[in-house]
Amino acid sequence: MSTKNRILSAASALFADDGYDAATIRKVAASVGIKESSLYNHFSSKRDLFAAVLKFQEGLLSEKLASFRNEPLGSPFTDETSAQVAVAVAGALRIAIFFHTDPTAVTYRRLLRVNLHRDVIFRDKLKRFFQDEPLSLIASIIAQAVPLVRQLTDLEITGFIATIGHLIETHGQAAAEPQIRALTRNLRDRLVE
Repeated sequence: MSTKNRILSAASALFADDGYDAATIRKVAASVGIKESSLYNHFSSKRDLFAAVLKFQEGLLSEKLASFRNEPLGSPFTDETSAQVAVAVAGALRIAIFFHTDPTAVTYRRLLRVNLHRDVIFRDKLKRFFQDEPLSLIASIIAQAVPLVRQLTDLEITGFIATIGHLIETHGQAAAEPQIRALTRNLRDRLVE
């Protein structure tokens, strides 16, 4: 990994954990194992570094989201509605869990949340990447997999994502498995009612 990328990774964690005001160039340089002056060879200021961190994290997350959009849903569907619904629900569950467990998504969400007070752009990015994107991905998967079955409303999808996120953040993914399975069954039932 290049020095610049090591700096961006370390700064991402520090800005996400401590916020912009508490994260210092000195802390970033120390966590990378370089001198402050070396860091300034890559970034002209703390503000420049922070802007680069946002762009870096957004790029990583965007790449991962693109893989969801380009990923085939599985084998060609039969006419059996229950198989199609199962595939759609599995895809929705995978996306919902991704947004709450993937290290890049978790870091970017923390980075945006801890800096919400700084600018409205952080609120907008938080909404875009952690509300609009998952909503769009899940709606697309369900529409593609189950075109002839009742579609979920945005509110139902948002509730599904939020509940899974709450369960994972409160109990951890492993401990939340039984509740997630129940939620998944409920979603499957809603699609075929």
